[in-house]
Amino acid sequence: MAKRKLTAVQTSAGKGTRLRPLNLYSLTSMQPKGLMRIMGMPIAELQLEQFKAGKIKDVYQITQYLENREHLSARFSDGRHRFGLNIHYSDPMYDETNNGSGDAILTNIEQYKLKGDSLWLPNDNLFEFNLERILKSHEESGAAVTVLAIRMNPRATIKNYGLLNADQNHRLMEITEKPETEQEVMKALKVSDPSELDRMSVLVNAGGYILHNDALSKIAKEKWVIEGRKKTSGNFDMAGSLLKGMVHRDYKINVITIDAWGDFGTTSFFLETFQKTLNGHFPSVYETLKNRGYEFDDSTHSWFHKDSLRQKYADGKTLEQRLALGRVEIGPNVFIGRDSIIEDGAQVRYSNLEKYSRIGIGAVVEHTYFSPYCQVGPYAYVGGSALGLATKIKSSKHSQTRVNGGSVTGSKVIVPEGTYLDSVTVFPGTRLKKRRYEHIVLRPDRKQILQILDEYSKVA
Repeated sequence: MAKRKLTAVQTSAGKGTRLRPLNLYSLTSMQPKGLMRIMGMPIAELQLEQFKAGKIKDVYQITQYLENREHLSARFSDGRHRFGLNIHYSDPMYDETNNGSGDAILTNIEQYKLKGDSLWLPNDNLFEFNLERILKSHEESGAAVTVLAIRMNPRATIKNYGLLNADQNHRLMEITEKPETEQEVMKALKVSDPSELDRMSVLVNAGGYILHNDALSKIAKEKWVIEGRKKTSGNFDMAGSLLKGMVHRDYKINVITIDAWGDFGTTSFFLETFQKTLNGHFPSVYETLKNRGYEFDDSTHSWFHKDSLRQKYADGKTLEQRLALGRVEIGPNVFIGRDSIIEDGAQVRYSNLEKYSRIGIGAVVEHTYFSPYCQVGPYAYVGGSALGLATKIKSSKHSQTRVNGGSVTGSKVIVPEGTYLDSVTVFPGTRLKKRRYEHIVLRPDRKQILQILDEYSKVA
């Protein structure tokens, strides 16, 4: 294990625009992406469990914007009682002067006088790694920065991820930050035939780092860094500015692959990553569920909160008994959160149902993510979609509702009985008036927005 002092840092400095409307409480209020739940736990909390398991004591939350800072601090407080950690939060006075991720990293190293090494993770991603292995690689490399990397097909990096070029000693030689086109990817890889990309696997920046704080404190005093961090110079981000500048000046940057990585940054990535999590790609998540008393059914590869399994329905029977009698079908790859209700005849497959979910008689749910408090009416079909907080899908045997094709809702959206949604995004406050919507983004009209504002502004 590391000989130098080790701390951990979580970053949460965005507005979550790419995940909207799934992470919206309302049109004007967001839920930090790190507090989005996966298999019963906020993503940021899963990272805290990893820090705890790695015997890291001091954790720093680098936040920007009131909602990030307030919601995270309300959830985790100082971390002492629940996690045995010391959690510190960044000073809001730096919010206005922050000039990108690289600037924020250097600012907080200075603010907290961080020494030794720090493990930096964006709190809206899942990381699976052997901490001892990656720390050993970092220390032995003598690098100022170690980049946590994952392998994927090069085309997947286009407009999404930084492409890394490392030598046989794992030293970063070049970084192509979010290439815009296939041609740019081919140029970076020195490939002339596009078909070659199909057979390739490349290193990609997963956005996590191990930083040698003492080395970076010295680099922060160099003229190119001081000038780059000024607001007038444009964004000084970690990969595109600080790392590129260090590579150009021959600083040693180490690259190490990790076991698995999940990106929840956009709705499409969210849908993809929660499926991988259900499937067991992140063993640390399974371990945390086990430690918290969730029950695993090996035959269906599904997890259940014990309260959902054993609470009695109106007829006196529990979900556990209904499963044994074949009155409901759950699995494979399902998570059922606390105090959820699954009525007779319902089928749930490849889906994540957070706490207080309710699935009506005869409803079918597959490949879908439910935020807490969602309700699906009788005989509805919901597939390949993501539902925001307290979404209500009304349905009946004679007027079935269908939601599919990657549809996404914000919080408290009501889908009327008999509605058909295919590849539809619905923002909070939207009233659905038609029976059928396809390939469209729905937002409240001016009249609806004024009604919402009027309701919020009423004083008792």
